[in-house]
Amino acid sequence: MARSGGERRRARRDGRSATTDAVALLSEAVALQRSGKVRLAAIKYRKILDRYPDNADALHNLGMLTAGAGQMAEAAALLVRAVAARPEEAGFSYNLGNVLMAAGRLGEAEESFRRAIATRPDYAEAHVHLANCVIERGRPDEAVDLARHAVGLNAALAPGWLTLGNAYWRLGDYENAAESFRKAIGARQDYAEAYSNLGTLYRRMNRPEDAMACLKKAIALAPSLDFEAVGNAMNLALYMCAWDDLDSLAQNVAKGSGPQKKALTPFTQIARSDDPAEALAVAKRWFGVVGVGGTPLWRSHTGERTSDGPITVGYLSSDFRDHPVGRLIAPLLALHDRERFRVLAFSHGADDGSDPRRRIEQNADGFFDLRDLDDQAAATRIAAEKVDVLVDLNGLTWNHRIGIAALRPAPVQTVYLGFAGTTGAPCFDYIITDPMVSPVDDAAYYSEALAHMPDSFMPSGEYDPPAPGGGKADHHLPEEGVVFCSFNQPYKIDRAMFAVWAEILAEVEGSVLWLPESAPLVMRNLREAMAGAGIDPDRLVFAPRVPTHEEHLARLHLADIALDTHIYNGHATSVDLLWAGVPLVTVRGRHFASRVSSSLLAAAGMPDLVADSFTDYKALAVRMASDPAIRSAAKERLFAGRATAPFFDSRKTAQALEDLYARMHILSCAGGSPRHIAAA
Repeated sequence: MARSGGERRRARRDGRSATTDAVALLSEAVALQRSGKVRLAAIKYRKILDRYPDNADALHNLGMLTAGAGQMAEAAALLVRAVAARPEEAGFSYNLGNVLMAAGRLGEAEESFRRAIATRPDYAEAHVHLANCVIERGRPDEAVDLARHAVGLNAALAPGWLTLGNAYWRLGDYENAAESFRKAIGARQDYAEAYSNLGTLYRRMNRPEDAMACLKKAIALAPSLDFEAVGNAMNLALYMCAWDDLDSLAQNVAKGSGPQKKALTPFTQIARSDDPAEALAVAKRWFGVVGVGGTPLWRSHTGERTSDGPITVGYLSSDFRDHPVGRLIAPLLALHDRERFRVLAFSHGADDGSDPRRRIEQNADGFFDLRDLDDQAAATRIAAEKVDVLVDLNGLTWNHRIGIAALRPAPVQTVYLGFAGTTGAPCFDYIITDPMVSPVDDAAYYSEALAHMPDSFMPSGEYDPPAPGGGKADHHLPEEGVVFCSFNQPYKIDRAMFAVWAEILAEVEGSVLWLPESAPLVMRNLREAMAGAGIDPDRLVFAPRVPTHEEHLARLHLADIALDTHIYNGHATSVDLLWAGVPLVTVRGRHFASRVSSSLLAAAGMPDLVADSFTDYKALAVRMASDPAIRSAAKERLFAGRATAPFFDSRKTAQALEDLYARMHILSCAGGSPRHIAAA
């Protein structure tokens, strides 16, 4: 029925009244929000939506307030409604994309950013955030084009240059990445994040002095905010053997509370202190910042599980390449019993075309490259393969993808080999270790249940003795005098242990300490520290880098005694030395990273080379250096042990791992919770 003229006039008047009322209420809410009274503003926005459910501005503003409170699911729902109410508003789609990205919903975030750009093609900020999104989704090449387009629209847009640098970095194009970060700083002189990223990149480019200068600038610009810069500066100070800088940075972190403590990463912590309680606390705190999760993905793929039939084991790593993990794991994959196990390899690292990479691809029953997949897609791919036991070989090392494990693609998940300590992450049920590295009495210092190998947890790989690589003179070593060596990376050298090394050199006349060549600044710091201890710095001999690992192994026989680092022992480097027949002296510490060499020596039949104190360590090294017969006997025992010692038996290592995987799987199928698995 048609309305009368009076009815139409009343309807128009009511409509105008409603609009006026909504505008008035909205003005009040916005004023409260601008004055910082966000709780009262949220209440006012909700009242508006009670009366006018489709008010786009109220939906949007309340969504942004809710996001600011960390309630991302509700914020996203409100912003979806705002976009539906006013689809022509590009800013609404842009903000929705940001909230979805913060919630880890990257696919939906990408759609929102693209919708914003379709609505407003010159929206430079939306291009930048879309670029960030596709970087996270594993498409840095596409991100380069997006970010370049953004800075083409607005050359003064500092975040655009920052994102372009991040995209180039992901592609391994360090020079263009550095230039982009410098342009970000040029566009915004106080851009702490750009200084932080440039500093971290310079560290990767082996420019430590430039790196530290940038990181210190970032910290100065944002002393209470740039936790990443502080953490990276601490890590760099470790690498540089800049112990005074490290102490100063650590003291600043210790004085802070809450957010400031996030600067201390788990890796930095285990390299600077052997306190196991602190290692767990830092790992848990760090995972609380970066961790994600959700409904376990394996439930939607596996169906009814049974302990019958072959067990599918999936190895997940960024290091299936010419890397210590890649070299150690490649032969192990070939030794698994294919009647009992199906072995898969999931790679999220670069293909370097190396022999370890090719061998891993060949030795696995299936090889999957996850580099171009975001965490959700990668986890879904693993779950689709019905993996029973997922073995994460990264832990919290560089290039980890812990977000994959956090999505629970497998019913049993264990961390192994890559990271020397607890992850603090609830997504890992077990850590594969051994009784010497992680005694049962230390279980409280791990978030994971301990799964004990009978001997050393660490595989020894394969060793085909290379032809000796020249004599001492060829490597700038003295023909006479004892050659001590330590081929561990410089970040493992701490002030206290270096002082002990100086004392050893002082007592063993004519001896030298053979170290790997590092950045000039690192070598200068070590020389100055040695001179400060009253020892001629020329008694430090730095071995230049060689093109291949085989060439490095070929020169190890020239060393008489290896001196282990303390807080973070040699791992793969210790394996190399034992295969080469070089006696290794170590001192047992208090946490995982400081006990690895003790475990390896015990498995190699050389437990007498493990000291319990710095005093005993020094005395053992000096005694061996002073008596050629003791050194010769130690070498002979190492060579003889190749036929009998567990360390040299890779097949036994593979079988021990299989026993752990089977016991984990059976317990899980029976509905049991993860618990300590004793060595068989």
